[in-house]
Amino acid sequence: MSIHGEMDRVIGEIAARTRDPFVERHIGRPKTSAFFVKMLYLLLKSFSLPSERIRLHCVATTLLQMGLDLHERVSVGPERAEQGMRSRQLFVLAGDYFSSLFYRLLAERGEIRTISRLSEAVCEVNEAKMELYALSDGRQVSPPTYLGLIRRIRGNLPSALSDLFHDGKRSDNPWRELAPDLTVLDWLADADAEYPGAAPAFASGELRLELIRSLLASVRREAAAVAHPEVRRELLRMIGERFDSYLTEPLAREG
Repeated sequence: MSIHGEMDRVIGEIAARTRDPFVERHIGRPKTSAFFVKMLYLLLKSFSLPSERIRLHCVATTLLQMGLDLHERVSVGPERAEQGMRSRQLFVLAGDYFSSLFYRLLAERGEIRTISRLSEAVCEVNEAKMELYALSDGRQVSPPTYLGLIRRIRGNLPSALSDLFHDGKRSDNPWRELAPDLTVLDWLADADAEYPGAAPAFASGELRLELIRSLLASVRREAAAVAHPEVRRELLRMIGERFDSYLTEPLAREG
């Protein structure tokens, strides 16, 4: 099977595992980024893992990320209406459900080291979220500080996976910087992805566009350092397909 066929198979399995009529009826179809899934696939393939192990880790890690994302959608304001309280409870339960699928899938295959490392990464993600909530509580967060926290929130899971499978010095692992940078780029390009404090920090669409362009240059250099030739080619192609349109947009862009 081609690399694209394998990635499509992984995306299809994730869609099947997250299809639940009750959840969809009450909170909508849970979303995930196809770019995130493909990045995970290429990261794991670069370590020459067997295809079934790549698939397992892609599916499990994405389900875990989806669980974390669903918890972000839980409203924190006071709720008096029964519908609002019910919706909040369902977001929490759905997030817990997807996270539990992550544990079950990996435990069934004996991937205890992966469970341990990703569980540590979740703790680090939650620490960054708490910092972000504290900083954005009535104050304006500077873009560099904000992006640093988003990098930890969005990039910790793939970075942890790369540490798990990389042999050698951590400083020689290109994915340690590349994976978090790619997740930040994907977040910047997604107008619907918001965390507390995002509006003040990125009130200017022009600023967001400048950040994408600056980070894109760094990401290309980091991607060129990936040793696996097939992965490197596909990764650079995927980066271009996802982000090159931002290189031609006018800086006056709003949104």
